[in-house]
Amino acid sequence: MTATHYALAAQALAAGWHVMLEKPPTPILSQAMDLHRLARNARRTLMTSWHAACAPAIAPARQILSANGMRAMRITWRENVQKWHPGANWFWKPGGHGVFDAGINALSIACAVMDDPLFVRDAILDIPAGAATPCMAQVQWSTPSLSSGVEGIFDWTHRGLEVWDIAWTLNNGRRLLLSQGGGGLSLDGVGITLHGTHEYECVYSRFESLVHAGACDIEYRPVALVEDILSTGQRRPAEMAVPITPDPAP
Repeated sequence: MTATHYALAAQALAAGWHVMLEKPPTPILSQAMDLHRLARNARRTLMTSWHAACAPAIAPARQILSANGMRAMRITWRENVQKWHPGANWFWKPGGHGVFDAGINALSIACAVMDDPLFVRDAILDIPAGAATPCMAQVQWSTPSLSSGVEGIFDWTHRGLEVWDIAWTLNNGRRLLLSQGGGGLSLDGVGITLHGTHEYECVYSRFESLVHAGACDIEYRPVALVEDILSTGQRRPAEMAVPITPDPAP
């Protein structure tokens, strides 16, 4: 439950522990920034894990994008919340991220492979009855070099096989497709052979290296992007309804 991360991580740092934060590290950006401050003061390692950004396709995708540039991007992130989070509802409450509990994986990948930052230009958020956060979102971004053509669809009401894709049109017209949440990569429909370890093995190896080096690795941008989307998006009622369980009495 992301809302508990700040207090637990702060306690761990104060006790002298090194801390790795699962995604999303905190529900709001200011908490992640303060944990970084606490880690520096305690001389402890703090790492935001962003496991999707450790997937095998990330490094080659970044190389191709850096060499060729892009003129368009489309994120398609569709899954069934009832399959992946049966019975859970904390992400529907104020301070939760709704569909971006999963969609933030796509944003972490975009931040890891692209040189240009993303600026939210427009968003439509579908909010279920009884919820404070979206089950679906359509987002338009700009970058310093592109005023349009950068978009995403995030859907937690999907039925069928999951779709975790990011497609780029490169400046030379070729199409780069990252699929399976970073487990696949193709260029003009031709698969690229991927190497490297499983993403979680990569995460823990990175954390071990940081601990030995006495360093921190904090990536704020995916949280900032979600905050931007939730604060600027136009809200409309969704067809699905979500039963929200009240928090237990203290």
